[in-house]
Amino acid sequence: MLINDSINDLGMNIPEPVKFAMIRQLFQCGVSTEFMKDYKRWNEIYPKRHCSGEDECPPLDITDVVDDCLNADYRIIKTVRMNLETVEDFFRLPSFRMLKVIFLVRDPRGTMKSMTHIAKEKKIWNVTAQEMCSRIRNNAIMFHTLNRLYPNRLYFLRYEDMSLRPFEKALELWRFINASSTAVEIPEGWKTFLNESQTSKNITEAHDHPFNIKARSTKYWQSWRKEISKGDFNEVQKYCKDVLENLGYKEFRSFKIMRNMSISSITKKNCENIPC
Repeated sequence: MLINDSINDLGMNIPEPVKFAMIRQLFQCGVSTEFMKDYKRWNEIYPKRHCSGEDECPPLDITDVVDDCLNADYRIIKTVRMNLETVEDFFRLPSFRMLKVIFLVRDPRGTMKSMTHIAKEKKIWNVTAQEMCSRIRNNAIMFHTLNRLYPNRLYFLRYEDMSLRPFEKALELWRFINASSTAVEIPEGWKTFLNESQTSKNITEAHDHPFNIKARSTKYWQSWRKEISKGDFNEVQKYCKDVLENLGYKEFRSFKIMRNMSISSITKKNCENIPC
């Protein structure tokens, strides 16, 4: 399971018990009719059933989806804004003894920029810098606790590290998921995706789309620095001072210095644990 604490504020209004029930049901391949309504976004999973634009999608049989889930070697769910405290509830269940969790974080200033963008474009609920920083701080503390109680079941990943070294981090992730420290290659499907997303000239450069998965991460990983407002920047630096330090991000002395792209926004190139 990928716990993403870095993209946007979707899911903030859903109570944690509801999130727990939803994720548990999906991990057990309990696909609901409501879930099936989103299948227009599934072209990455079911390319032969590709839907584009406003075209009517062909019917997708829920039985096929459930069968694919039940027969899969791995079941992976990406969640947004789930508290790590809820993860402990999963770890305690005997039926989830094989569950592994990837905790993904991003520079809080980049997160705030994305949240502000989505709030304006999608007209959805937003959070303050103080609330965001408190949430990241609490999850970081909980990660440390869970990592001690459940060794080898959690993996800490910074968005920036994955962006700058996608193939290296992908191999680390594969070793973590596959429980094999000797694996020397990632699956072919992963190679194809990374090669296409990092080198293809046909990829749309619309990096600011909140759900884009094929922007060149090595190029856009700190694009937020060109777009964040001075107010948001100052608020995040005020409330996230300790978070920035613990996660290996540079605290800039001023808004002007932050705009200087020759100065890196990370203090450690490869952060593998908390604190970095």
